[in-house]
Amino acid sequence: MPALAADRATMTPRILNAARCILFLVVGGDKNDTLAQVLEGPRDPLRLLSQMIQPTSGVLVWFVDRTAAAKLARVHIVERESLDPRR
Repeated sequence: MPALAADRATMTPRILNAARCILFLVVGGDKNDTLAQVLEGPRDPLRLLSQMIQPTSGVLVWFVDRTAAAKLARVHIVERESLDPRR
């Protein structure tokens, strides 16, 4: 990308869905409406492109902070400290 002076690699949903593990990271309250639509709303992958990601044999993991998850009806919270390998 010339404007950023960086190279770019594009991966299609077909390539991503073939991965063993796909991770999404969502941070910030400005994303809570969209995140709720993606995870709990009606399927609309033409508008919500992340809904196209459905691994064929791998796992899909969402890392979401509390503010981004604020509007989700179902939330499984794992505290950051419990993920610390030094504990």
